[in-house]
Amino acid sequence: MSAFLGSIHHWLYGKIEFQNGLVERLSDMISKNGYDDGILSEMEQKYGAVEKGSLENMIDNSNIHGWLQDKIAAAENRLAFLVISTMDAHSECMPDIANAAYEYGRSRKLSGKTSAEEVYRHLDNLLLNGMPCDRVNTVVSISQEAVVWKQTVDIHLPYWEALQGDVSHYYDLKERLVAGILEGSGFSYKYLGNQTFTLIKEG
Repeated sequence: MSAFLGSIHHWLYGKIEFQNGLVERLSDMISKNGYDDGILSEMEQKYGAVEKGSLENMIDNSNIHGWLQDKIAAAENRLAFLVISTMDAHSECMPDIANAAYEYGRSRKLSGKTSAEEVYRHLDNLLLNGMPCDRVNTVVSISQEAVVWKQTVDIHLPYWEALQGDVSHYYDLKERLVAGILEGSGFSYKYLGNQTFTLIKEG
C-alpha cells in the first residue's frame, strides 16, 4: 500500500468502521439482554476502545500500513472475542446475536443496485477481509445475473483459533449480516462450499 494517505486507505478504514459498528450493535444487544457478565469491559481491556474521528487526525502517517493492520486486527479480535465469550457464557444467545447482525445489515440496506456485479462491489466496500494486499477474494465468474468468488485464504480463522473459537460462527453471523444488507434487493447470497460464495439475482 502507498506510503501516502489516499483513497484506498479511506476505503479500507470504512470497512474497519463497518465491522466496529457491528461489534457496537452486538454489544448493545448483549447489554440489553443480560448477557454481559463483564464481557464488554474485558473486551475493552484486551483490545482497547474504538477511536472516533477522521482518519487524517488519527492515523500514524509515518506507518500507515502498520496502523491500518493494527486496526484490522483489533476489529477482528473484538468481534471474535465478543461472540465466543458470550456464547461460552450463554449458549442460548446465538439467535439474538444473529438477529442483531441482521438488523445491523438492514441499517446499511442495499438500494439502487440492479446487477450482481454492483451488489458484489457494494458488499466488498463494506465487509472486512484483511488488507488489499492479502488478495483474499478472487472472482471466478461475473455477470449481470450472478457473481461467484472464492476466498483464497481464511483471513478470519487465526483470530477465532487464537481464542479457541469455532470460525463457523463467524460465517453464520456474516450470512445473517449480508441477508440484512440484501433484504428486498432481489439478490441472494449463498455459500457453495470449499470457500466459494455466490450472489444470484432472484427470479
